[in-house]
Order: sequence, then C-alpha cells, then structure tokens
Amino acid sequence: MTTKNKKHISVMIGLWPAEHPRTVRRCQVIAEQIKFIYEYEREIGDRINRERDEIKRMLDAFTRDLHDTRSIEVATYSEFHHKHTAAALRVISEASTKHRYAIRGLRHEHAVPRGMILDMMLNDPDCRCGSAGAVSRILSKYLHVIVVTKREDRKLSSKGLMSKMPDGWNGEDLFARYDVAKIKYREPLARDK
Repeated sequence: MTTKNKKHISVMIGLWPAEHPRTVRRCQVIAEQIKFIYEYEREIGDRINRERDEIKRMLDAFTRDLHDTRSIEVATYSEFHHKHTAAALRVISEASTKHRYAIRGLRHEHAVPRGMILDMMLNDPDCRCGSAGAVSRILSKYLHVIVVTKREDRKLSSKGLMSKMPDGWNGEDLFARYDVAKIKYREPLARDK
C-alpha cells in the first residue's frame, strides 16, 4: 500500500484530535499546571487540591464536548461517541433530544478515574517538567468514557472501584473496573449516513 492510499488515523484525546489547536493548548495548560503542582507540593509538603481539581475539570472538556464547533451536539451521554451499557442506551433513547446533556439517571464515567490519570501525570518525569507531549501521550491512552446508569455506577462503588482501578491492575486493560463489577458495555453506535 502506498503512502497516498493509507488513511490518516488521528490520535484522539477523548473526543478531540490530538492535533486540534484547542487540544494542543489544553495539553500545554495542563502541563504547566502539573509542573506547578509538582514543584509547589514538593516545596510545601502538602497537596493543593484546588489546582488538582482544575485539571480534573479540564479533562471533562475532552469527553463532554465535540471539537466540531459547527455542531450543537453535546456528547456527555452520546451513544454515538462513548461506550455505553444496554441499560444506559434505553435511558438515552427515552430522553428528549433537546436535553441530551442532562439526562437523569445516567453517569458519564471515566474508564480510568480522573484522579488516577492526574496521579499518572504527576508521577511522569516529563509531565513534571511541563511537557505537553507527555500530557498528550497519557491522556490519549487513558482518557475514555463509558455511559452507565446510576444503578450500574453503584455496582462500581460496592466493589470499591469508584475512584480506583482493581488491585493488581496492569495499566493496560482500561475497562477492568467494569469487568470486576460485571458491567457489560457496548462500543459506540454507528450513525446512519
């Protein structure tokens, strides 16, 4: 196959292409914040939670919003953009299309909890030096969402997996929490063209 015939596959961070200008800028901002947090906490010997929470909120922008500014769609609970459970799909299907960003009974669940992703960045030497590329590498691998019902979310909680991965997690199976909690999920649906 010639280079011309190869299809360009973009690296994604959540729902955003890694090369999108807003993605690049967000990764730069996160990298600067990681560097600041690491240096500041090392100096004072205590956690600065507000700055950590700012990064977690920034991660949501990658998984809740679409990068196409012409689209009015919000992807928070989108069955076309995120993995989802059969029960979540039923709730989505019954929801008004006008209020798809605030559907009661659903959770926008990060496959790898945001706090763990933040810790990965804070423990990565390149991220601690302010490397936006290192931030992008970690986020492209670990920042994924599954839409679940509140009931399914409680299953994770009952297994002690709300904010952590299972003991002995290998860092590769991004959806290990759902397997342990016996939550079956589906791939995003294909849109009819």
